[in-house]
Amino acid sequence: MRQHNLKEQVMSIILSADDELSLDDFAQKLSYSKWHLTRKFKKETSMTLMSFVKRQRLMCAASQMSEKKVMDVALDTLYQSHEGFSRAFFKMFDVSFREYKRRMHVDPLFIAKTMNDVRKQIYKGGILMNETPIPVFVQVISKPERKLICKKGIKAEDYFAYCEEVGCDVWDILMEIEGTLSEPMGMWLPENMIEPQTSKYIQGVEVPIDYDKKIPDGFSMMTMPACEVMIFQGPPYPDSDFSEAISKLWQVMEHYDPHRVGFQWADELGGSFQLQPIGERGYIEGRTVKRAETSEI
Repeated sequence: MRQHNLKEQVMSIILSADDELSLDDFAQKLSYSKWHLTRKFKKETSMTLMSFVKRQRLMCAASQMSEKKVMDVALDTLYQSHEGFSRAFFKMFDVSFREYKRRMHVDPLFIAKTMNDVRKQIYKGGILMNETPIPVFVQVISKPERKLICKKGIKAEDYFAYCEEVGCDVWDILMEIEGTLSEPMGMWLPENMIEPQTSKYIQGVEVPIDYDKKIPDGFSMMTMPACEVMIFQGPPYPDSDFSEAISKLWQVMEHYDPHRVGFQWADELGGSFQLQPIGERGYIEGRTVKRAETSEI
């Protein structure tokens, strides 16, 4: 068996299984000894085979956003009890399955922020690493000086904490603002743009520099400098595969060197942002850049 196909074959076995699988089952199906399979899989992915299987089952559960009961989802993903499934789900996502469903129904952007663990897993060769990179469209766009209407939290650095601090209705309010330059965004501000006692993570929408209309109560307006932004857009994906689409794009971004095209990261000009995940257009994120001082092209 070719080395780079091992994880794909493991995934194929997981997806076709109707019952819980043991290490013995995988070894038999893949024609390896348990020792050799364990060693080979750990070498390729930096995690054990059974840890990989457990995480894949939880990711499958996270994608089941129907009106199913918790116990039904637990059984569908081969957990034997409500309690075992709930503990494992909370440990991975830092939120209960019921709360996950509630927040996702309220705010589509929650899809991305349920994946707080993903960036760490990328570095560790975890569940979402993929040997075959996805095609990612990368472009650099110029943005003029503009204003940003936003809602700031207190000290949040991710969506979970932000929602705890300001509530989950910010996105809907931003969608109702007229005369905007773009759609609403979730943003991670650079240190130089964070005011005292306000959060790194915010949600906002851009408007022209001469915007003078009344802004919603509790929101603020800040001036954003002219800058260039490197946009990363993944391929379209089924909505049920949102988590994999997000993580694959993050994988590309984590390893992308902007010097290849004559730029360098310039977080001080605006930081990074994400747009609402929509399957038919692919997942989109952006990060501010500037011309490289010494091009490596």
